[in-house]
Amino acid sequence: MSPPLPAFAAVVVGGGAGLRLGGAPKLLREVGGKPLFAHSQSRLAEQPGAQEAILVVPPAVREGFEASWGAFLALRCPVRVVAGGTTRSESVRAGVREACRKAHPPYVGVH
Repeated sequence: MSPPLPAFAAVVVGGGAGLRLGGAPKLLREVGGKPLFAHSQSRLAEQPGAQEAILVVPPAVREGFEASWGAFLALRCPVRVVAGGTTRSESVRAGVREACRKAHPPYVGVH
């Protein structure tokens, strides 16, 4: 049996423009009846040590994201949605910054 995971915040980075997929944000593509972000986010949030999940989305879809996709944000742990940057590194930075802003978890996992 593996030891329990320590407390952590899960950052799901989906802040890109989806250029490789024809310009639609990848995180909103449906797979199995759910948007792609919901699959990654729910699996991370199910882990015993997950204190919260941070979802990084493209700035263009940040406004009203919870109203449109809120049904997929109801998880075992709290979820916060933040706007990403123009590059992946900027989006990762935005997610980690948000994770550390309130909870100060000992670990942050980035997906």
